[in-house]
Amino acid sequence: MTGKKKRIYIKLIEQARQGNEDALEELCRKIEQVIKSYFSTRYNNVDVIQELSQETYLRFLKSFPNLKEPQKFSYFIAKIALHVHQDYLQKKYQSIENIEENVEEPSIGHVAKDVFVLHPESEIENRIDWEAAFQQLPERTQKILRMKLDGVGYYEIGKSLNLTLSAVKMIVARGLKKLKSFL
Repeated sequence: MTGKKKRIYIKLIEQARQGNEDALEELCRKIEQVIKSYFSTRYNNVDVIQELSQETYLRFLKSFPNLKEPQKFSYFIAKIALHVHQDYLQKKYQSIENIEENVEEPSIGHVAKDVFVLHPESEIENRIDWEAAFQQLPERTQKILRMKLDGVGYYEIGKSLNLTLSAVKMIVARGLKKLKSFL
């Protein structure tokens, strides 16, 4: 944040703390775009961006009185947005883990009939989306990611597939990035 912007924010913060509602409103307008752009770089889904931005905005309003150092305002907002993002990802991947724990892999020619009884439709759709995205990855990447999910270390994966440690790390990172873009 430039010095001029920082001074503007500090002035608005001080005025808002003194009870100036117009200053608080102006401050909120200024941070709204920053928050939305933060989440837009991470997600394409407008609903997700809106939900995360709204949650960040609400947490900002709730914790605004706790802002001790106005000069660290951008750090304050970034920290709130980061926590909102972490909470969202934790909730999202926790539901995927719960699905994986409760669903047995069907054998070939056998369909698990209890899958549809145990889980709500939305979780099943998320699992199907995840599996479809995973299937779009190259076979070697799928194999490496499966090994990594099973707790196998990078070194052991590289040794078993005759790859260098850095190659395994690169394949995992790129695979996860592709998987994220597919989802």
